[in-house]
Amino acid sequence: LFWEKRLQGIHASDKKGKVIETFELPPKIKAVGLQLGDETILRSIATALHINEHPITGQNKPKALLDKNPGAYINPKQPLVLGLHVTDEDIEIQEKRVLDARKRLQEALNE
Repeated sequence: LFWEKRLQGIHASDKKGKVIETFELPPKIKAVGLQLGDETILRSIATALHINEHPITGQNKPKALLDKNPGAYINPKQPLVLGLHVTDEDIEIQEKRVLDARKRLQEALNE
């Protein structure tokens, strides 16, 4: 059930053994508890996206209930995050970021 947690603390590194920088998840994505790091949460989301045919919505039980007994109340078909809700504003912000990245890439290719 919590296989993602077993991978916690493992980091990618370059040839010299230097740890490759990590990232931060968006503030809207909140772990269900269990002292999960961002990397573990990302693994959980990626796994849910790749193996499920169902929509990814996050855990739908109240956080207090999940904290009380995660083994009993966690839905294994959903990532280890609290319920996700994407708004139209979120989509517009992401679309703008993608367009900006494409513009920077095009400028870099033209140089």
